[in-house]
Amino acid sequence: MELSNHAHLRSRQRSIPFDIIDFLFRYGDPIEQPGRALGYRLNNDLASSMIHDLKKMIGLIEKARKKIVITNEPGSKVITVINQK
Repeated sequence: MELSNHAHLRSRQRSIPFDIIDFLFRYGDPIEQPGRALGYRLNNDLASSMIHDLKKMIGLIEKARKKIVITNEPGSKVITVINQK
């Protein structure tokens, strides 16, 4: 994504870093703006849902540490699961 000179200046003045701009552009809901432009924002429901999903993912990552899934071939049937020592 490319920022205009104006957007670059305003992002610095308003302390909105590029990673936030990129995140909103990728995941935000489009909203119509004057001059046939679009804005992107994260509504509260979507933000809450994303936070919930990420917390669940963090829990799964913590539980999956030191676990191994054994298969007979990549992507095939699971033979067993074990706890790694």
